[in-house]
Amino acid sequence: MPTVIHGLPAHVLLIHIVVVLVPLGAVFSVLSAVWPAARRKIGFIAPLTCLIALVFVPITTSAGRWYQHYLETQAGRPLPTIDHHAGLGKSMIWFALGLFIVTTVGYGLGRYRDLPRPAGGRAPVLQSQALSYAASALSIAMSALAVWWLYRVGDSGAYAVYGGSIHS
Repeated sequence: MPTVIHGLPAHVLLIHIVVVLVPLGAVFSVLSAVWPAARRKIGFIAPLTCLIALVFVPITTSAGRWYQHYLETQAGRPLPTIDHHAGLGKSMIWFALGLFIVTTVGYGLGRYRDLPRPAGGRAPVLQSQALSYAASALSIAMSALAVWWLYRVGDSGAYAVYGGSIHS
């Protein structure tokens, strides 16, 4: 994993990929879940965006662990705000994974729901209205949770940097 890119800590550069792709994936996920026309237009881009975000979360946290060690070595002491940020950041993988799973399942169900229904008779279970509503609700909830957690992680990192922990 990269630790420094052109003289800058990799974490401060890589985090921008996560900060852009998680909310973008969440927006794609919600749009795909609640608006069938958008799902058809967005297509596989929604799960792909969430997959790329999922891949970059551990890369970014790995670079963050190196940066945390570097900062604490430079300071000669533990930095509690950095430790707090790192603790929150470690759990971001679960939110990114959840977002990816929900978005991928929603995409698959949407594609299946778009298939022609049999003439007469009941629709198959995977085309039921109740399942559609449940999948949409899960997509909205997981998207909101992933973006909220990303905000918490980022806010704690910003506080660690600009709240005086590093520069004290």
